[in-house]
Amino acid sequence: MTDRIDAVFESVMNTRIAGRHPEQVRAETVAGWDSLRHMELLLALEKAFQIRFSVTEMIGMRSLAEIHHVVTTKTGTQPAR
Repeated sequence: MTDRIDAVFESVMNTRIAGRHPEQVRAETVAGWDSLRHMELLLALEKAFQIRFSVTEMIGMRSLAEIHHVVTTKTGTQPAR
């Protein structure tokens, strides 16, 4: 599951994240992760996983780890350990 999330992230952000811990992939550390790109990412994730985010969730997802948590919770899957 997290591989699919990462693929959507890489596509939208136009960056590679391989080898980086999800906690290190944050809005402050990814070039171009601004408010518009954040919304594009969330829309792409909603489409890819057929889910909807609340406003609170949208605001709170500022790292790849947080995105993993919210998406896996909404889809009822657990991230690979």
